[in-house]
Amino acid sequence: MTNQGVQPEPRPQGHFALQCPTKGAEHSVPTFHGKVLPFNYDYVARRRKYIIGLAAILGSLVACALAVGIVEALRARSMRRVVNTQPLDAGVSGSSISKGYVLPVNKQGIHDQRYYDARGIQASTAPGMAEQRYQAYMEDVQPGVRRYNVFWQPFESSGVQPSRQPMSCPSGYQLVPPASQDLNSTGYNRFHCYSSSQIQLFEAYLALDASHAIQSCATIWGIPDSPFRSPKCSGQVIRNQTVTLGCVPLSPAVMQDFQDFINFLAEHYNSEQGRFSHYIIWNEVANGDWFDASPLINSKVAVSDSDTSLWLDIYAHMLTLAHDAIQRHHTAPAMLYLSLDQDWERTQGPCPPFVPGMQHCHIGSKTVVEGMWQRLGTSMDWSLAIHPYGPPNMPIGTSAQETAGEYICMAHDIMTNSPHAVFTTHNDFQGTSPDDTTGLIPAWTGQLLNSTERMSAPTFAAYAASHPGLWDVRADHYCCTQHYLGCPPSAGNLTTGSASARKLRFI
Repeated sequence: MTNQGVQPEPRPQGHFALQCPTKGAEHSVPTFHGKVLPFNYDYVARRRKYIIGLAAILGSLVACALAVGIVEALRARSMRRVVNTQPLDAGVSGSSISKGYVLPVNKQGIHDQRYYDARGIQASTAPGMAEQRYQAYMEDVQPGVRRYNVFWQPFESSGVQPSRQPMSCPSGYQLVPPASQDLNSTGYNRFHCYSSSQIQLFEAYLALDASHAIQSCATIWGIPDSPFRSPKCSGQVIRNQTVTLGCVPLSPAVMQDFQDFINFLAEHYNSEQGRFSHYIIWNEVANGDWFDASPLINSKVAVSDSDTSLWLDIYAHMLTLAHDAIQRHHTAPAMLYLSLDQDWERTQGPCPPFVPGMQHCHIGSKTVVEGMWQRLGTSMDWSLAIHPYGPPNMPIGTSAQETAGEYICMAHDIMTNSPHAVFTTHNDFQGTSPDDTTGLIPAWTGQLLNSTERMSAPTFAAYAASHPGLWDVRADHYCCTQHYLGCPPSAGNLTTGSASARKLRFI
C-alpha cells in the first residue's frame, strides 16, 4: 500500500500556524480510569500575556496552509516583513523545540504526493524521475516547503501486535527499535514492526527535500486497524466506503503506540540528509468526521459540554505525547501544529450537520484553540494549521483556473506580508489526469512540468510568480500583471488589478 493510501478528503486542505513561546514547564502524565480518559494536567499557574497574531484566513478554491507565530510581547512598533533568514527565537533557551527556527526561503509550498503515487514515480522506486520533477519545481517555483500526509496505518500494517519484548517481524517489515537495549534509551514504550518500504519512501523524499533546501512537513494521522483502532469507532462513509482514518487512539496502550510512531519519525528522520521540520498532529480535529473518538464520544449526535471537554482532553494528550517525542530526538528546530479548519465558531443546535455534508458534529476551531490554551498554555511550543477551504459555489470549468490562479496569488501575498506566517500549500499541486478536479495545475503541463505552454495555465503561472526571483522583484509575472500582487515598489501605486485582490490587499 502506498503512503497516500485512501484519499478520503474530497476538499482541498491546507493549514495556518501559530507558535507559542514556552516556559519549559513540566507537565504531569495523565492516568486512565476504566473507559474514561481524565487526562489530569497540572495547568500552568502563571501565564504570560501574548497577542495571538492570526493572519487573515483566505477563502479559496484551494486551501492554504498558513503558519503563524505568537507575538512575544506587546510592543509599540510597526509591523515589518521578517527577513527570510531571521529565526523565530521565541521561548526560553533550551526549552523550546522551535527556538532558532528559520523561515523557508519561499513561503510557497508544494503538496504533490498524490501525483507521485498515481504516476508511479515515488522517490524510493523511481529516483531519477523524482529528481527531475524536483528540478522542475526549483526552476519555475523554488518552493520552500513540501508537505506530506504521513499515515500511521501503512507503517504499522503487519498484523503483529506491539510488545514489550522484541519479536520477529514478517518479510517487508523491520523491528523498531532494533535492539532490546534501545527500548528505554530511545524513548519507546513497545517494540513495533514497521513497513520497510514506507521507511525507505520517506528517506528518499526527505533526502530530495534536503538536497534542494526544501523544508519537510508531516501531517500525521490515519490510525491502523485493530488492535489500534477501536472496533466500535463509527468512521464515515465516503463514496460508499467506510473510512476510519479519522478514528483516534483511545486506550492508554494505543496512545503509547501513537507516541512511539512520532518518536520513530523524530528519531529516524533526523539528519542533514533529511528531517521533518514541521509536525501537524492529526487532521481537522474540531470536525468529528476526522477526529472520531467513538465510542467514548458519539459525535453523530449533539455533543455535550462534558463530551467537548473530553474531546479536548484527548487531543491535548496527543499533542503532549507528540511534543515529548519530538523534543527527545530532534537536533534541529521543529514546529508542532494543531490541525483546524475554517469553521471557527461552534454552531448551536442539533448536529450533524454544522457543515453541509458532514456526518459528525463540529465543535468549532475556536473551541479547540481555547481548549488547548487552557490545557497547555505556554508549557510547550504549539502552533496552528488551518484549512480555510473555499466558498461553497466556486465555479467549475473555464473560469476555475482563473479564479484559482488569483487565489494562489492572494494567498502568497498574505503570507509575504504576514511576519509570522511560515508557509502555505495547496492541495493538490497537479492533476493526475485531464478530468482531475482536485489538482490545481492541469495534467497537460507534463510530468516534468516541461510543456512549452505551461505558463498559459493561470494556476501554474501563479505558482511560478511566487518564485523568490520574481515576487516583489519583477513586474512581468502573472500575479503582478493580472492582479497587481507581488509587484516591486518601482511598479507604482496599486491602481489596477482585480477588485478582490485590491480589497484583500488593504484588509
